[in-house]
Amino acid sequence: MEPQQHLLNYSCLGGPSVNIDMASPFFWNFVFIELPPATVPSSITVAPTWSALCFPDLYIPNLFSWDTVPAPGGFGTFATPVIPNSWCGKLLFQSLAFGGSGIELSTPTVIDVN
Repeated sequence: MEPQQHLLNYSCLGGPSVNIDMASPFFWNFVFIELPPATVPSSITVAPTWSALCFPDLYIPNLFSWDTVPAPGGFGTFATPVIPNSWCGKLLFQSLAFGGSGIELSTPTVIDVN
């Protein structure tokens, strides 16, 4: 996953959503969101338990289902939430897909909202 903007300078006044692009060999990708603290939380190593080919770490404990993103031709795009007034922080996204060798995790992406 790759955000089109890594830093949203909204001055804690809220702002529009932005797009995140993803490349995936899987048609359906299940995207999860987390609102981590100032430092990105610890992860749990799940590979090769799930799949020897996936990103090895799952970021928890507060991942919530965000979107189901199709990636026809290997690419897809989804939008972040609209940022509410008086909120600043980080948005962490990670996707999951079911591959031929098991559950596949994407590399996580983090967007800073200032």
